Amino acid sequence: MAKDWLVPGSCWAPTGPPTTASRSSSPAPTAPSASPCPTAHLCELLLSPIFAECHRLIPPSLFFSTCVIDACRPEATCQSLEAYAALCRARGACSDWRNATGGLCNFTCPPEKVYKSCGPSQPRSCDSRTQTPGNKGLVEGCFCPDSHILFNSYTGICVPECPCVGPDGYPKYPGDRWVSNCQNCVCDKSSVSVRCVPVQCDTQAQPPECGRPGFVPMIRPQAGSSCCKEMVCVCNSSTCQESPPECGPQEELVRAQREGDCCPTFYCVSRLCTYNGTSYGVGATFPAAVPCHTCTCLPADNQEPTVHCKENTCTTTCPQGYQYSAVAGQCCGECTLAACLTPDGQVLQPNETWVNSLVDNCTRYHCQVERGVHILIPRPEACPDLSSCRGILRKTGCCFSCEEEDSCRVRVNRTVLRHQGCEAPVNMTFCEGPCPGVSEYSPEARAMRRRCTCCRETRAREAAVALRCPDGTAVRYTYTHVEQCSCSPTPACVPEAPSDRSFAQLS
Repeated sequence: MAKDWLVPGSCWAPTGPPTTASRSSSPAPTAPSASPCPTAHLCELLLSPIFAECHRLIPPSLFFSTCVIDACRPEATCQSLEAYAALCRARGACSDWRNATGGLCNFTCPPEKVYKSCGPSQPRSCDSRTQTPGNKGLVEGCFCPDSHILFNSYTGICVPECPCVGPDGYPKYPGDRWVSNCQNCVCDKSSVSVRCVPVQCDTQAQPPECGRPGFVPMIRPQAGSSCCKEMVCVCNSSTCQESPPECGPQEELVRAQREGDCCPTFYCVSRLCTYNGTSYGVGATFPAAVPCHTCTCLPADNQEPTVHCKENTCTTTCPQGYQYSAVAGQCCGECTLAACLTPDGQVLQPNETWVNSLVDNCTRYHCQVERGVHILIPRPEACPDLSSCRGILRKTGCCFSCEEEDSCRVRVNRTVLRHQGCEAPVNMTFCEGPCPGVSEYSPEARAMRRRCTCCRETRAREAAVALRCPDGTAVRYTYTHVEQCSCSPTPACVPEAPSDRSFAQLS
């Protein structure tokens, strides 16, 4: 609130310096004609008939001025009204002003209580000890409805009538029962007062005898009632007298704590397994009496080691081309070759063939079984006899063929094209073969007449190949690819070109 000040309970806010005019002649403050703040109209309540009873006790002018200054803060506006109402209430003047604020200055109470603008500062209570004689002041707040009474100021509970008071300070209604300080208490219905009697405990028929080592008698609260005691036997390990035995060289001292005992038990156990009259150490494996079984000496907790035998596990999974076969006199068989294996990892069954394309395509390998062993037998490709060939021998596939001397045809030469350090292998085609030619004297022309033909291309096309370079890149390279040859006339007879000439051209 603007220009706040503290006022004792017997004082009120000052009204400013006195004026020369009498109080009766001073005009009453008037509400401002307009205010930019939405809660300014609440300040007019200070001048309204709601506070008429207080106006003759405390002038509202200073509170009104302060309220107008704080009108832009709704919470401060409510504080101005609250401060004026509190001073009026202290002078015995009550004003129920909150209902006139349109909900802007509500006072919220819990559901079981009601709001009063002027309630007793010391409301009716079941606890007469908290009542102060002569305290008849008025306060604003939440109170019990008229049909109820405050149980006490500690709990703040409203009750229709005064019940009993429980040990926790909360109400106990007639008929309620509870246990407090080992007493059974009840809220008596007729007198509405607390009546308590000591808790009755059952007498223990026969105290237990603690005869086993380590157990001692002890008194403790019963499980069903902490007010009653009982004697029980509990373990006190500090009273145990340990006397372990001496164990042999192949024995081990074991300290065991059996269920239900207080003191530990000591005994010696062997560290060896005995099987068919032979002793074995822990972890040792040995053949069993049953064929194809193996035994192991296994340790046991606080006991002698035991012998565990199981059937041998045989690996029956074989690599590709092998099969599992039993072996006489052995528990497990072995993997034997059941097919032919090629160098590149292929599996051939008997009578199947394989060609090693990595070396050449002219030798076939046949899978055969000889004396129970699978082996590969090489069989070269059969080629015709060309010993009587008078022409040119050309290799076609795996065999040679005979070409007559007067044949002009397309030939293929495997070569490597190179350009600026880049290269690629290609099958270069070219024309080769003898063609007829005549050179004779012509009387009419009085000169030699020549009719020459040469083996040349009659159909060709441009082909492209990707040349690989040392840096991993590729360049496109074009060359002439011959598709058809024939003996064609030529203007002049020229010597035959070498047979290994290349038709490669740069694009």
